Amino acid sequence: LFFVVSESVTNCDNAFYKYIYQLGNASYVIYLCHPFLIYFIIRFVNPLLPVGFIFSVLELILMLSLVVLVSDGIHKRLELPFVRLLEKTLHRYSINNPTSKFTK
Repeated sequence: LFFVVSESVTNCDNAFYKYIYQLGNASYVIYLCHPFLIYFIIRFVNPLLPVGFIFSVLELILMLSLVVLVSDGIHKRLELPFVRLLEKTLHRYSINNPTSKFTK
């Protein structure tokens, strides 16, 4: 909410703003992927780490980093190309079929 409200006064060339904007674009993929990535960390990485507060914090940082990096990669490599293909297909369909409900 803060970023939406402050959008008019935010410098769009700011690296932090661009990073937060990119996370917002990838948020649906983050929502879909995070349970699987967290399960992977808990199942395969957690047994390798000793028990302790510091290692729990490191595990949390690893989980957050992995979720953000993998989700961003999936967003850029799969979701965006698929959405563009779907938009082209629907646009082509609406041009070829003027009575369709996809026309503007």
